[in-house]
Amino acid sequence: MLSKFKEADIDDSFKKDVSIDDEYVRYFGSWLKWYDSYKDVTIINDFINDSTDEHPRGLIAVGEDSATMHYGQTTELDMFEITNIEW
Repeated sequence: MLSKFKEADIDDSFKKDVSIDDEYVRYFGSWLKWYDSYKDVTIINDFINDSTDEHPRGLIAVGEDSATMHYGQTTELDMFEITNIEW
């Protein structure tokens, strides 16, 4: 994944989640424009969508309008979004 971040020239846009110690590696990015037509986004999406049962990958993009897009095997990885209302 890190090599794909570098290939897409977005390696400074994601931060590794070090708070969870499990068998998966998690990265978070904020304030990104995630349009499928962008070359850097296509590189990452292709990598995620090229997942296998042996090496599952998933990505959830949440837009400014709270619309979500799922890429890869998010269901198999128990990835989901939660909406909160706070005040």
